[in-house]
Amino acid sequence: MNLVDLRSEVINIISNITGSRLIFLLDDGTNYIPKISKVDPTSLKSITTGFVERLKSEVIDNTDLTLPLLSNIDERKNALYQFDYQKQPQEFAALDSAAKLPPNSQEYYIPTPSFEDVKAIAFIIYGNGKTISLYKNKTPLTVLKNTSNLVNFVMNKQGILEELTENVFKLDFNFDLFLLDGQYYVKNHRTLEVAMKFHEIISEQATLAISSLADSGMIDDISHLQQSSSELSSARKLAKIAKHSPVLGKIDCPSVISFVSKHKVLSGVLKLNESGDKFIVKTKEAQKHFIKLMSDDYLESELTKILYDSLAKDAL
Repeated sequence: MNLVDLRSEVINIISNITGSRLIFLLDDGTNYIPKISKVDPTSLKSITTGFVERLKSEVIDNTDLTLPLLSNIDERKNALYQFDYQKQPQEFAALDSAAKLPPNSQEYYIPTPSFEDVKAIAFIIYGNGKTISLYKNKTPLTVLKNTSNLVNFVMNKQGILEELTENVFKLDFNFDLFLLDGQYYVKNHRTLEVAMKFHEIISEQATLAISSLADSGMIDDISHLQQSSSELSSARKLAKIAKHSPVLGKIDCPSVISFVSKHKVLSGVLKLNESGDKFIVKTKEAQKHFIKLMSDDYLESELTKILYDSLAKDAL
């Protein structure tokens, strides 16, 4: 789905809302179980309005938004990533189950005092015969607790501060990802890596890239790059070239060496071995430039002949 179609789908849903649900995803130690939260109608309406407004501002009215594939991730700040890996985090299945709970479901959540069994929150919006399901990870700031260092107060009708004896569950309208028409759209990829063990999937893709680079014969000693692949930032870049490199497996080694030797910048940072037929990528600096080379990030303007290190290349 392209961005125009996505916006159209979201508009059709939020313009014809027939209902909404707040669902807690509970961690039972093995699986994440969806349980419906009982919310009074007025509060549910306010929550729905909050999430709808957030979808409008971040998806519909955001003219700078881009919609790249998650496997082609870069450092751009204003992106909604389409999840395109075959293996999915366990939380995705839980969000899908939450979206499919029948209208007459009696699977209600009975809150514990500190909501310690809650893994995340799903908010489901129904409209136009479809659903958009938003996922929000629970963080330490989600539950406001009374502790030895912190006391929560509320002002009563007489203007007197009274201590809250119960913990408070705080809900804002940020979301980490959403599910629409079977496709997952990721706004906060850090949540995937930190809270959903997505780093394991990235590491698997990075291993594939290392294997392909070894087979290509372009690197003199791949052990240094292999060691760096244990770091998440490097693994993420290697995972990207595993799926999307326009160079690796497509351009032969002599052609790549010829390109580098004529490049005003790369010729100074990417060195060759004594035989002149392979690259030396021992240092982090050399590894950085070599990975960028595999991503074809070094471009030259046909108009100005200026060399660029391109951050994001959206095909025209």
